[in-house]
Amino acid sequence: MKLGIGIDTGGTYTDAVIYNFASQEILACAKALTTREDLSVGIGGALDGLPKEYLQKAELVSLSTTLATNA
Repeated sequence: MKLGIGIDTGGTYTDAVIYNFASQEILACAKALTTREDLSVGIGGALDGLPKEYLQKAELVSLSTTLATNA
């Protein structure tokens, strides 16, 4: 099972998902408020909402932002 983590930092919320590439399904998702003064706080909050056993098995992490796009 190949797992990936996707993170999107938006203007209001930071979203995170665990994706299973083999079955093409989202296994878990979480959301936290975006912290504009330090984006790592919101990213950490979203990651904290994901199951730890999946985080440890992830082989890929992708980070995107719509924060700059919407500005």
